[in-house]
Amino acid sequence: WETGLNLLHENNPWLGFGLGRFGGAVAMNNQVLDKTEEFSYFYMDNYYLKTLVEMGYIGLIFFVILLVGLAIWGIRAIYQSDDRYVSGKGRGPADRTVDPLFRNEGNMKPLTVGIFSGLMGVLLHCYFENIFEEPYMMAYFWGLAAAVMYAGFFRKRENS
Repeated sequence: WETGLNLLHENNPWLGFGLGRFGGAVAMNNQVLDKTEEFSYFYMDNYYLKTLVEMGYIGLIFFVILLVGLAIWGIRAIYQSDDRYVSGKGRGPADRTVDPLFRNEGNMKPLTVGIFSGLMGVLLHCYFENIFEEPYMMAYFWGLAAAVMYAGFFRKRENS
């Protein structure tokens, strides 16, 4: 953390050190700057600090605004998701009890809550590891964020 913050304040704290130049796989693979006694390449195990150093305070503020917006819209999507329950579907004609697997048929709320919880877990994990450096992690994260929005706001409701 000390190395990253020193590098940030030695350059431009508002605009940062530059994308892909510090603390991640892109910087490690390309190494556009020469190593010195004060500077060497390494992986930063905090994605938010890496974003701060590379994009400065302005970049971190906009990234945090994006994530807060995702959290707020995700909570709204959970609230808006369909939570109806199907009744009258048992295991047999004589069985009047409702099978729990059929009871939630068409109910998007448990799926929406589960995906949203996973997204929030990834955001918490980014404080301890730089997992957004992996392209598949970013694709899964934003793809699942889109799925939460779809389930909450854009899915066609069945008339029942």
